[in-house]
Amino acid sequence: MIGQVATNKVSRVLDPPYIKEDGSKEKNPMWTKIVLMLLIPNVLLILMVVMKILAKEQSAPSMYIAILFLIAMDVYVAYTYIRVRVFLPKEFNAAIEKFGRAELMSQIADPETKAFFLAPELYDSLTIVTRDYLINANELILPLKDVRAITFSRRHFTEEQLRRIDREPYQRLIMSNVYYANIVSSDGKNNRKLVSVLDEDMPEFLKTLKEVAPHAGFTCI
Repeated sequence: MIGQVATNKVSRVLDPPYIKEDGSKEKNPMWTKIVLMLLIPNVLLILMVVMKILAKEQSAPSMYIAILFLIAMDVYVAYTYIRVRVFLPKEFNAAIEKFGRAELMSQIADPETKAFFLAPELYDSLTIVTRDYLINANELILPLKDVRAITFSRRHFTEEQLRRIDREPYQRLIMSNVYYANIVSSDGKNNRKLVSVLDEDMPEFLKTLKEVAPHAGFTCI
């Protein structure tokens, strides 16, 4: 769905993620599920280790492997949680400070700006192309003048994976239309971000990027 951001909704695009109108943080049920899924094997493994210590039995090599695997999973989940809930919001808000909230709001509200919705009123994953920026709500504010090339590649999830990860329809819609954006900046640095665009809107999305930033290359693989 391609359209424009309503004037009274422009500030919604720049709102910090996970923040409700009263200033409190929203809870994401997906993280609760992940923590519970990890908690059970962690508790069981700790009990097994404690029982072996009390019984003065030597642990099998497979137990050490299981311990290392669980520690790696715990570290990965903790890092991902902190990145999503702490680092990304800070980066997004720092970009707003750098480029100016008023200027960004003005460009988002510009009639020439194109907004790529996954569903009406779904602003948490809205992707916008202004005359100067590529914006993905809560994720990315990228000045297009600094871009040499962007390659978009689809992040594929099976229906079963989507059902396991989250049953909330909007969240599943977001995840089933996520693309990796592999960004090469004008100074040669590489970065990877996520953008959400409907498959049927991707040709128009690429066309729009090429029109506003003809100096850069945009491809989808």
